[in-house]
Amino acid sequence: MLSLKKKLIVAALVASSSAFAGKAAFAAEPTASVRLGLAIPMVGDLRDIADPGLAFGAQAMHRVNAQEKFGVDVSYISFGKDSEDQIDTEVSIISTMALMHHDLSPRSGSSPFIETGFGFARTQVNIAASNASGPAVTRGNNESDISPTFMLGLGMDMPISNNATFGVSVDYQHFFFKVGDVDGGGTLNLLAHLRV
Repeated sequence: MLSLKKKLIVAALVASSSAFAGKAAFAAEPTASVRLGLAIPMVGDLRDIADPGLAFGAQAMHRVNAQEKFGVDVSYISFGKDSEDQIDTEVSIISTMALMHHDLSPRSGSSPFIETGFGFARTQVNIAASNASGPAVTRGNNESDISPTFMLGLGMDMPISNNATFGVSVDYQHFFFKVGDVDGGGTLNLLAHLRV
């Protein structure tokens, strides 16, 4: 019998695979984007062990109608924290998600949108002091976990040429990892992106 966590990972893999397999059925040309910005730990144990960090990633999507695109998002987030008791922490997360992008306005020009994603993430936590103790601190030096993740976001795209748009977005991404004593958390991501 699979645990809930393993079932969620399998569902994420199936959803991600479906996004790739279905691309031949989409009539429109694919779009790609790169994203860069700030990730701020907001909730859970992640907030206790990490300061704001760098987030960057890429998306590949296919438009299915005037307002909706489906695709895949791959991103990397890196955090660090120097604590008062000289325990240095580094956290890195690589996530892959099946993505749904919905334009709130089908008109040309600036377009607000919402995005949702579901997938899986590999989280690695490095602690400088192996004998560290206390809340939300893992006792190991270097541990990792693969776990489900989901994302909810909103943003605005603005055309800068016939084939490209520049935009900004704010999204919340939650991670269900368990690494040592560190038990998941979520980040608020403030991102700029370029779509072509």
